[in-house]
Amino acid sequence: MKSIIVSLKHSDAVELFDADDNDIEEYTTALSKTLDNNNITILHATSGSLIVRPNEISSILITESEIEMNMEDSTSTMIFGDLDSDPPPEQVQEDIITD
Repeated sequence: MKSIIVSLKHSDAVELFDADDNDIEEYTTALSKTLDNNNITILHATSGSLIVRPNEISSILITESEIEMNMEDSTSTMIFGDLDSDPPPEQVQEDIITD
């Protein structure tokens, strides 16, 4: 599964997930060809599509991720994709008593 983070010039970044089996180099090359266009471009991915003008994109980060996607309700759950990093801290709920 690939994580695609599209950074836009005048907006927040958008993250898409794609189940394409090509390696990163082939995937990146194919994606960069769509950005040669001066008109509106549609980026299709497994998790959805993004309609954007290529001149509004400041950068695109493509990484391999281990994601479980539930296509029935279009949600995704992140599994730890980077084995070198520490897992997130455990969440603990504490009761706060106020008088």
